[in-house]
Amino acid sequence: MPPRARRRAGDPGETPLAAAVRETVEEVGFDPLAAGRLLGPLDALLSGHSTVPVAAYAAHITAAVEPVTSDELAAAWWAPTRSFQERLVEVREVPYRVPALVSQGADGREAVVWGMTYRLLDDVRSLVD
Repeated sequence: MPPRARRRAGDPGETPLAAAVRETVEEVGFDPLAAGRLLGPLDALLSGHSTVPVAAYAAHITAAVEPVTSDELAAAWWAPTRSFQERLVEVREVPYRVPALVSQGADGREAVVWGMTYRLLDDVRSLVD
């Protein structure tokens, strides 16, 4: 599920899991609990620019669903966790090399996952490996 599950303003009763499901529907177009089963929560993380903890969850998607991205995402595709290689990479956002997961994207180009998404996927890989 997307890493930045924000609770809606004015909805203080929304649980972190409900926020994560809502964000997943908004960002990739499907309900992960309807399309699969919940594996459980991941450790809460802090982004590099925030002191607000991010609650993320892992789900095993068993239905044949294709992600449909929102305007906030550049791309989304299914990839086996074992297809990612871990290495240090250069990204334009910071002046030093960062740990990342690298794989081939759906369009055939190299896809680099770093930062908070890297940390979340690393947690997910430890659940399924």
